[in-house]
Amino acid sequence: HGFKHFSSLFLINSLFYLPFIEIYLFNITNFMLQIFFFSGLTFFIFQREINNFTKILIAFTLITYLVKFSRLAEYGADYMGQFLVLMGVIIASISFSKRKLSHKENKNIFYMSILLIVFSITTKFLYAIYLIIPFLIFLKKFKYHEIFEIIINKNFLFISLILIASTIFFNFTATGCFLYPIKITCFTESVDWSLSSKTIDYLNLHYKAWSKAGIGAGYGLLNQQEYISGLNWIDNWFEKYFFNKVSDYILVVLFIILIFLIFYWKNLKKNKKKDFDPKYFKISYFSILIVFVLWFLNFPTLRYAGYTVVFLIIIFPFCLFFSQRINLNEKMVLQKFKILAFIALIIFNLKNLQRLDHELNLNSNEHHNFYNFPFYWVDDVEYKEIIVHGKYFYLVTNNKSCWNVPATCLRDRNYLDIKKKNGYFFYKKK
Repeated sequence: HGFKHFSSLFLINSLFYLPFIEIYLFNITNFMLQIFFFSGLTFFIFQREINNFTKILIAFTLITYLVKFSRLAEYGADYMGQFLVLMGVIIASISFSKRKLSHKENKNIFYMSILLIVFSITTKFLYAIYLIIPFLIFLKKFKYHEIFEIIINKNFLFISLILIASTIFFNFTATGCFLYPIKITCFTESVDWSLSSKTIDYLNLHYKAWSKAGIGAGYGLLNQQEYISGLNWIDNWFEKYFFNKVSDYILVVLFIILIFLIFYWKNLKKNKKKDFDPKYFKISYFSILIVFVLWFLNFPTLRYAGYTVVFLIIIFPFCLFFSQRINLNEKMVLQKFKILAFIALIIFNLKNLQRLDHELNLNSNEHHNFYNFPFYWVDDVEYKEIIVHGKYFYLVTNNKSCWNVPATCLRDRNYLDIKKKNGYFFYKKK
């Protein structure tokens, strides 16, 4: 089932397999996006023309995310989409400026914000809920006919449609559903390769129950449908998931806020000259609350779009508070931020060094050991060659997953009906 979950990150990752040499640079895509995220924010914070609210938001984001998200291998297909969403929201906040932005500047801010979120949608479609934030902001910023003119821009439309169409295409070719596992988008009776209606119902229920803490490592509920109905799941979600996953994340964010308060205590003074318009704060925070409600009622897990909205809902009011009292364009204030950023970078690297020290000392029989350093650990999977219609297939013989096995790998020959037609091989469940 894992192969049925499409993410554009998988396609990008496929560029970094070196044939013949057989070196897989698995984390290079997330590494490049990580560099883009942190260096992009660093670039913005030193631009004097950007309003103070945006700079404070960037400052909190940089420190929090450096401290919290230090291990690249944990990013998977979940974190980077949320990083891009957050970058999109930050760019949208540039339009809060009291400085008269030209129509072209506002358009460019809109395009950058939306396209970052659209790209995040190709990593996980549920990030589409975040489009609410920039759209509500720019509904206030532009007149209706201007929004229409901006949206029908051929370059913007082309890029957006290609990104969304690719997501739908790969979902459909893998599952028979335009948006897997949403049953209404599935062609269970019309296309041969589609998952059965029963399977889609089961998986849809499974994912909902998992996101609401009804299923987890070592536990599960028999009546999942009753569990996810209405708000029956809330008590268990608080017990099994809020403590200690969400609560730990909230404590990290609140701790960073406390550090800012201590660090800038002497600089806190009411600033009468605000360079941003507070009315846009109200609109954006209202849109964040809408996204939070949608997230909480439907898929309340941090990996499913939660990290960003939980961070925004906590940090936005504090950004308003700080942006009215300190100015990051002032030399002393900016100097203090550089010190904080340097400390965060040290923490980031110390956490990684500690992890590497632990992993480099793993025994050779433990998963993810480094005895083949600098190459990654690979599980030993036994397999044998079989021939079907003149083509070699590789059948796993020790009940492990298809990992480090030549293509095409099979785990159970009896499970698939393999046919050859017009030079192509077709695989169908028996």
